[in-house]
Amino acid sequence: MKFPNHEQLKAIDLVTVDVFDTLLWRRPISENRRLLNAARSLCLHPDSKSHGLDPGVVLQLRIQAKHYAYRTLAIADPEREITLDGLLAGPARLLGMPDDAETLWAALEIDQDTHSVRLNRKLCAALRRIKTLGKRIVALSDTHYSKPQMARLLEGAGCVGIVDEIYTSADLGFTKRGGQAFPCVAEREGVDLRRIAHIGDDAWADGLQAAKHGIQVFVTPQPSYKTGLHKLDGGLFAAEYAIKNKLKSLSDSATHDHRPQPLSKGDMGRQILGPITAEYCLWLWLYLASISQPENAVALFCARGGLRMRRAFATVLERLGLSSPVRTGDFMVSRLVAARTALVRGSLYACAELAREYKHASLATVARALSSVPLVFGEHWDRPFSPELFFESLDRDPAGMALRQDLALQNALFRQHLDAVAQGAGRLLLCDTGLFASTQRLLEEGMPERRWESVLFARANYKGFPTPHFARATGLMVERNFYHPLRIKSIVLRYWHIVESLFEPELPSVKSFHVATDGGVVSNLEFHGWETCLDGVGDSWFAGTLEYLEDLRAGDVPKILADSAAAWRRLRRLILFPHRSEVALMAVDRRSVDFGRDGQVGTWPVQAEAGRFRLRELKESLWREGYIALACPRWNTLLQMAWEGAYILRPALAPLWKRR
Repeated sequence: MKFPNHEQLKAIDLVTVDVFDTLLWRRPISENRRLLNAARSLCLHPDSKSHGLDPGVVLQLRIQAKHYAYRTLAIADPEREITLDGLLAGPARLLGMPDDAETLWAALEIDQDTHSVRLNRKLCAALRRIKTLGKRIVALSDTHYSKPQMARLLEGAGCVGIVDEIYTSADLGFTKRGGQAFPCVAEREGVDLRRIAHIGDDAWADGLQAAKHGIQVFVTPQPSYKTGLHKLDGGLFAAEYAIKNKLKSLSDSATHDHRPQPLSKGDMGRQILGPITAEYCLWLWLYLASISQPENAVALFCARGGLRMRRAFATVLERLGLSSPVRTGDFMVSRLVAARTALVRGSLYACAELAREYKHASLATVARALSSVPLVFGEHWDRPFSPELFFESLDRDPAGMALRQDLALQNALFRQHLDAVAQGAGRLLLCDTGLFASTQRLLEEGMPERRWESVLFARANYKGFPTPHFARATGLMVERNFYHPLRIKSIVLRYWHIVESLFEPELPSVKSFHVATDGGVVSNLEFHGWETCLDGVGDSWFAGTLEYLEDLRAGDVPKILADSAAAWRRLRRLILFPHRSEVALMAVDRRSVDFGRDGQVGTWPVQAEAGRFRLRELKESLWREGYIALACPRWNTLLQMAWEGAYILRPALAPLWKRR
């Protein structure tokens, strides 16, 4: 361990020392193991009012809360830090614990952390010698612990009388990794930065960032074997936990074999899509609860799918006795509307997106889609669409100038609508189904002065395009580019249209705005009585989903998570290995292709017939496993297993394929 010698100390007034892996050495006990032990203690504690809770449920909420807390922080202010009490407040609220339960929970986690560390006695002896020279020593750590919590940890580990003060990033609001913690401590201690020595283990946070300020640094990285032992325990814990959950799911499946299989789309909603939607709503609430300065944020549920998502979210919160952590609103937007906004600013990205969507189309075809009024285009507009030609054509003839005027007018009306729903909020969260967050990307091009981010059901770069906006886009259920057999929730990427069909109501896509009689701006979607289309009617997936959601009661969070885990397993089986009798149950209705186009697409080509297999039809199908069951009833199981085997082998074969 490196620390300043006697000669170096002559030019030093203050010594700052990192805590974890420096002043305290971690034992090879993974974080999740510590958190599970704390969850067990919490479930047994009489003051937590959590008797009977499964510690695994508590751990699941705790892990998700941490993920979302750091995710929202990374988007809004990556140099800041979260607090442990703030991190635990959301899960405690979901579990129905008392208002101050996060304080008890935090104390139990600190107690577990105390058992997982040991004192660096060699460094402590050196620090005591430094103190005899009249030098002040303070602890400085990047952590979500507050000063009292860190003091409890140090005392429990036997570190008494060594440090004169404790500073943590949770209290300072700044981190070492961001570099701002050092000048903040120097100011509070009244010491020049050049007369500080810092001892730590991290080459970036304790080394480079400190040295930038003229601080003398003494960095001793942790031996690789210690890092390896810690990762090994994390892997063992994950394996133990996975095996335990698998055995539990097998036991549950054996116990519930009598459970009726979905016979209708309503049954599908009640038994499978309802629990999955309820889980999504829990994670959305937890994500929104992690946002700092919630008064400056608004969750905008994007037309069309987001409108039903907001309906489901409101239902779950009402049944569980919760309120939304931030304001919510219906946002009348579409990729077409967002593209208009970007085009007004001359965005080449928006033009490239149009070129991809309108492949081989003429200028006139794209112009008619963008225009909210009928326009007559001359022969010049019959040429193939290209970004350069499009912008040139806007000033070429009366039709082009009329189109430019219309784009500007529609953009102005859209901005008025946005101002009305945002109500001055600085942080705009687009809540939608997914996958690529194209709307966010286009809105960032058109309104870069706004702070846009997306909170999606799933996020995937299925297009294979550059994704700079993914840094501000979060998939609550899935964040993968492709289906992975070991990641059960990624099954929706094999048949994504089931999610879109569930949430998208029978409403037109947003194409235009106009001023209503009351002076407000409304879209073409908002016709009289449009809200009634949000409720599922008859034998439909969303009607069954709402039935499940409306049966929920306060305290049902563990039930939701258990039901959802079973629902995901059943959904995977239905998507991957459907029986022919289940094909109609899972098939989606013909849907609009959107982006201003009038075409529709179904689960498989119109010409597909039962009992007739065509390779081209298989490739064109939205749900290929369903097509196999429909076209090959005698061989469907064998072919579906072969298809799944190809996906399992895909990661291993990908490098070989790239070499060729």
